[in-house]
Amino acid sequence: MHSSLSSMTSKKLCNCVAVPLIRRHVSATHQAATANATARSFLVRFIEERRKRSQQDDIRLEPYLSKGVYTESGAIRPMPKRYPLGIVKVLLIAIPFLYIGSLVSKYAALGLEKMDLFVYSDDDDDDDDDD
Repeated sequence: MHSSLSSMTSKKLCNCVAVPLIRRHVSATHQAATANATARSFLVRFIEERRKRSQQDDIRLEPYLSKGVYTESGAIRPMPKRYPLGIVKVLLIAIPFLYIGSLVSKYAALGLEKMDLFVYSDDDDDDDDDD
């Protein structure tokens, strides 16, 4: 009697606790594997599409890479691409950043001089006046 009661309790315990835990673990493992597989397949697809697109770009640029006005067949090449207001765009970017860079270096030099890490000395100019 005692052994049958013990076996029923262990079966109940197994069905109520162990089986759901195992199912949950198997399901989580399967979901993780599926998620990894989808991420991997997405990355593989993305890389292949990028490679194809870059190869297409290379094919389109091929006639422009060789020098000269004429192609190998003797045809005149199309006009090069023009950028509207190109020099204005360059100046609108270059001038403010050059100014900001000069301000940063000026204040950095002042800070170094204030901390006595870098002190500008005029010793060379004073030697010329003594002669």
